[in-house]
Formats: sequence, structure tokens, C-alpha cells
Amino acid sequence: MQKLAIRSHDAVYYFTDLTIEEVMRVTTETNCKHYCYEQEKLIWFQNQISNITIQYQEVAAETEQEIRRKLWEETKDILSDCQQYLNDLDHLRHPKICCSILKTTDAGPGVGVSNIEARFRDVEITRIHSSDRVNRIHRAPGDSSQNESERTNASIGDALVDGTALKWDYFRYGIKKLSASQVKEREAICMETNAWEVAKQVTAMVDDEPGPGKDYMKCYTTTTSNYQFFFNKSYLMKYANAKTDAAKRHVPGYHYFKKIYSFMDKHCIIGEMFLEFLKGACKENGESETLCDFCSTNKQCCDEIDHVARPFPDKESDGQHYLPLSKTPAKNRDIDDYICHGYS
Repeated sequence: MQKLAIRSHDAVYYFTDLTIEEVMRVTTETNCKHYCYEQEKLIWFQNQISNITIQYQEVAAETEQEIRRKLWEETKDILSDCQQYLNDLDHLRHPKICCSILKTTDAGPGVGVSNIEARFRDVEITRIHSSDRVNRIHRAPGDSSQNESERTNASIGDALVDGTALKWDYFRYGIKKLSASQVKEREAICMETNAWEVAKQVTAMVDDEPGPGKDYMKCYTTTTSNYQFFFNKSYLMKYANAKTDAAKRHVPGYHYFKKIYSFMDKHCIIGEMFLEFLKGACKENGESETLCDFCSTNKQCCDEIDHVARPFPDKESDGQHYLPLSKTPAKNRDIDDYICHGYS
């Protein structure tokens, strides 16, 4: 029950966070991209919360104002229900997620702070969970003693390499009386289906196997793209790749993406090998020197949480060493000021 409450909270909060001025950009054009975006968002929400049913009506003959009015009225009702649901969940007093999160990764293309989606999703998740602080750090590449992710990868390899081969041909298809295009289509479907089965097999082999810290690993199979939590990657990449603000404005989801990027600028420090989000940092980085709406509404769980002190060289030592944590300055630092290697 608690898992259901937490999962539904995340989906409902994310939907309410997504839904701002975008519905007012719908037009009467055939295949209007903004209308398609709203459809995709609502379909995603329907998949996440199965007991919510949303039906669209044919509106081709209606005016833009009428389309916007009807869509906004429907959206307001949904938002009202979502807010009431979030309020009801608060009364359940379900366990809170840890307020300070550390994500140690390698610098791979899917998890590095240079990855647009990795940064963006980190910020979205911090808003959903109302985290006080989130750090994503790339540990030293090639040095497993300083790299938790490499040690985990080694443990996964130990779990998988047991002398047997993974089965692949779970599903096959016949090609009799099929055209060349049908053969390619069947082949693609069969390839995907077999890949999912192999993923489940790998999950079963890795789950509960010994991990790098004398603990046990948990392994999960991701859901299909239709049921994954974040649905708007293609729109995010179009927004991020747009060269001008005018071009960004034409991307469905513009207002939401702009809001999150502005939130990121005020609350995050992003270096070459790390990202740090800190609730309340908007007071330092903002123009008004006051808390933003998010931070004023979602107070810190732990008042003592502050910026994480990044390594600072001990210039008085004989060799190349860093200062101990207790003496390391955390404020008034340039990003990546002492990222150079050679210190210990």
C-alpha cells in the first residue's frame, strides 16, 4: 500500500508540475504539435494511473478559443483532483525518501552530467521527492578503489559469467508466404521480444548476488517505453537543441522546460565531473535574494544540510594532498577550481 501511495504521488505530482500554460498554445491546425503533446501527456498519465480515463472529442470544426477553453476546463478538473489526492496522501504519513541523495556513477554517455537528459531528470526527481540535496559525482575512471560504479559493474560481471550461455531464441517466426517488408517487420518484433526475455534472464541472474560492499545487489528490468515514467524525451531534446528562444517557443512543453531550466540555474552547481542540487540555493543565486515558490513551500527536512565541500589542496603540506573535510571550505568557490589530478 505504501509503495502504491508513493508511486502514485510521483506520477500525480509530475503531472501537476508539467501542466502549465501549454494548453493555451493549441491551434486548429491538422496534427497540431501542441495538441499532440497534450494528448501524449494525458495518455502517459492515464497509463501511470490506470483508474483515470480521459477521452478526447473531435474538435476539428471548433474555434481555437473553444478548443482551449474546453481543454483548460478539463485540465483544471484533473489538476483539482490531483491536488486533492496529494493532500490525502500527506495525511497517510508514508515514509519520506532520504533528504540527501548521493549518486556515484562513471562518466558514461547515459549518466554523465554532460548528458542533457541526466541533468534534467535529476532536477525533476528532486522536485517530485522534495529532496534537500542531491549530488551526482563521477568517480576516478579506471580506479575501482575510488569508483563505486566500476566495482558494481565487476560484481555484475561475476554474477553473469558462470560458464553458461544466455539463451536467445525464445521466439521464432515463419517466413512462408510473407513479403520482404513483412519479413523485416516480423524480424524486428521477434528481436525485441527476445531482447526483453534475455533482460529478464539477466535480472534473475544478478538479483540478490553479492555486491561490492559485502551486501547484495538488487536488479530490475525496466518497463517498456509506453509505461516508462518520463515520456517527453523527444520534446526535451528539441528544446535543448533549439538555437534561439524563438525556436524554443515552437517546441511543445516550452513553458515547462523553461521553468525547469530556470530552476536548475538557481539551485544547481554543475561542474565537469559533478552536479549538486541544494534546496534554498535560490536565495544565493537568485536576483531577489529570497526563496523561490518551491523552496518556500517545501521546507528543508534537515536544517544543517549545506553545500558539500569539494576537495581543496593543502598548500602547506609537503606533498600534493587535500585538506581534511573539517577544514575544507564549501562556499565562495569557483566551479572545478581544483579539479586537477595529482592530489590525494
